[in-house]
Amino acid sequence: MNNVNAKRNFFVFLIFFFQVICFLTIFFFFQDINFHFPFLVLLVFSASFFILLRFEIGLTVYIVEMIILSLFFLIVKYPYPFCMYFLLMIVIQGVRYYRYKTKHTVQLDSLNLELESIKEAANINNVQYLELLKINEALEKKISRFTDLRKFSEDIIANLDLNELLNVITQKVMEIIARGDVCLIYLFDHKNESFNLANSYLASSKLKVRAKKGDPCEHWVFRQRTPLILTDILRDFRFDSEEVFSYGREFRSLISVPIISRNKFLGVIRMDSIMTEEFTADDLRLLDIIAALSAIAIDNAFLFQMMEELAVHDSLTKFYLRREFLNLFDKRIAQAQNKTDYFAVLMIDIDDFKNCNDNFGHITGDLVLKSIARIIRSVLMKEEYACRYGGEEFLILLNVRDKNEFEQRIELIRQTIESSQIRIRRQVVNVTVTIGVAFFPQDGKSTSDLIEASDNRLYKGKRTGKNKIIYE
Repeated sequence: MNNVNAKRNFFVFLIFFFQVICFLTIFFFFQDINFHFPFLVLLVFSASFFILLRFEIGLTVYIVEMIILSLFFLIVKYPYPFCMYFLLMIVIQGVRYYRYKTKHTVQLDSLNLELESIKEAANINNVQYLELLKINEALEKKISRFTDLRKFSEDIIANLDLNELLNVITQKVMEIIARGDVCLIYLFDHKNESFNLANSYLASSKLKVRAKKGDPCEHWVFRQRTPLILTDILRDFRFDSEEVFSYGREFRSLISVPIISRNKFLGVIRMDSIMTEEFTADDLRLLDIIAALSAIAIDNAFLFQMMEELAVHDSLTKFYLRREFLNLFDKRIAQAQNKTDYFAVLMIDIDDFKNCNDNFGHITGDLVLKSIARIIRSVLMKEEYACRYGGEEFLILLNVRDKNEFEQRIELIRQTIESSQIRIRRQVVNVTVTIGVAFFPQDGKSTSDLIEASDNRLYKGKRTGKNKIIYE
């Protein structure tokens, strides 16, 4: 574009120079001629030059040309009519220049307005583009989080081991939300109405969690049954920061949501940070979704744990069921064959238990069984097992390291049961037990032989007066 303008300007200069030469030539060679034609030709040529060029430099050149010629005619005192012609042309061209300038000023203003409109539209488009970028970024983030949630649900839905499940939940929460210093899961003990720290995931090995029973934040979530977000605990009117910190965990911001399944409060999932305003409302909503998914999995793990417990332990006494106990018994005998190992098998039967049920009802009978089971459990040591063998019969495996000490332990069981009192409807129920004892390996080297020997001695005790211990 600059090269084109330079060429045009040079062309204009040549024409201007040529016109000046022509006028000077005419003045010198045609002074005696009164005919105005050559001057009119030059004027027409100059006017045509201006009209054809149609750009501002041409007008400038022409006006300069007219001024120079007019001054020349005045200097040489050329006849009056010629001066009038040129002055008239100057006025005409001045008018044309004014109109031209006005017209182009209007066009320029119009172009400026149009340019401003374009700039405004461009700014609006730029703002919209930036907003679309933010929306797109937010959508991509949400899609990524939904993908993470789907994978999270796949990871936990089939996991029935409670400890492993809680490990997965805390780890995935830290990965998905990617904020905070620690993720904690507190499970609620409805019997004691307290929280227990079930699992934790720390962002750094330097962090410690000493609040094993939770703090007022967990109890607030329990009472309100709603999610909790704290941007800065030092400025939150709902909590006394000194009281919260006294539980052993100092933090500044927090999000915590309840774990609820089938309208039962199971616990809370909590994330906290030593930084203020670490978490957003979106983080809280996401954690709430994770808690809802986790609640189903945790509830399933509890049910599976309960089923496993019922498959192994008696629901009333919490002792092993017969099948599981016999498996442990067989393993103990197999181990004892290869080393010197002495143990005893006790068959315990409650005396006159049928009369207790008939006189006081089966609920009382259940209380008696629970009470006796609690007494027996209190004396069990490592590698000693108890089993509810029948309705009111218990089978116990005890280690024998010192015979006198062993006999004292069994006598303690019998005396404690005899002295125990169970109050039902303002009545005191007392029970006694008869115990038959068989020793490995003296009385047998197989499960069946030892159980048969202890059972025979039990019925020997029943026939000889009950409430006693029979060793032979």
